[in-house]
Amino acid sequence: MADYSALTATLFEKFDTDKNGVLKQSEIEVFFNELIASRSELALTADDFEKWYNAIDENKNGTITPDELSRYLSSINYTA
Repeated sequence: MADYSALTATLFEKFDTDKNGVLKQSEIEVFFNELIASRSELALTADDFEKWYNAIDENKNGTITPDELSRYLSSINYTA
C-alpha cells in the first residue's frame, strides 16, 4: 500500500508555491497539467480539470488540504 501522507507532503512541497498549507486552484492545475503530460494511462484532458478539482475539494471551499488530497490519491490508488 502506498504511503499517501508522504506522497502528499512531497506534492505539497512542490506545488504549494505560496506555502500556505493548502493548494488553490492555480497550484493544483500545475499538478494536473503534469499528470496529463506524464501519465497518459490516466486518460485525462484539460476538459477534465474542473470535475477532477471538485472531486478532490471535499468541502467545496476552493482549496485542497493535505488530507483531501491524500484521501483522493488513496481512493484512486495513485502511484507516483
